[in-house]
Amino acid sequence: MNKIPYASTKVAPEQTKAEIEKLLKEHGIKDIQWTMFEGRTTLKFLHHVTVKGVERTIGFTFQPPIIPSTIRQYNNKTFRYEKVSINNEPVAYRLLFWYLKSKLEAVEYGLQSMEKEFMAHIMVSLPTGEESTFGEKLEQALEHSANISEFQALPYEPEKSASEQKKVIIDVPKTD
Repeated sequence: MNKIPYASTKVAPEQTKAEIEKLLKEHGIKDIQWTMFEGRTTLKFLHHVTVKGVERTIGFTFQPPIIPSTIRQYNNKTFRYEKVSINNEPVAYRLLFWYLKSKLEAVEYGLQSMEKEFMAHIMVSLPTGEESTFGEKLEQALEHSANISEFQALPYEPEKSASEQKKVIIDVPKTD
């Protein structure tokens, strides 16, 4: 494995979180949430987009990666130093910051739309009430599909036949 980027960072995770919030706000994202649950931090934010005249809200979710590091820590019970594996949060948050920054710049300068650039991180709610990301559902579908033609990332409703579709006909009288 290559050397971990930002391994020598001295920036505290809290400062990086503040920088991430500032970065998102600079790109027009106002709805931002940090959550700590079961020892994992999650960043969620909402993006508002107008599609064919209809405003839509898309949620995105991210977790800083787990970057294991070994440190020497004093053990008060054994009265000696021991090697302990920890999650290197300063590095994890710097990676997340630079990841978001590069993607937001790609959107800003027209390389990709927000939806396409962050597609794997789009939050989806399934009929079961389960909440996940598009990327997680895609991975699960690919793992369970022996044939790519059988692939379905999300549940879908089959198209209705022409006889099942409702039609509305409006008769407008002609005026002379």
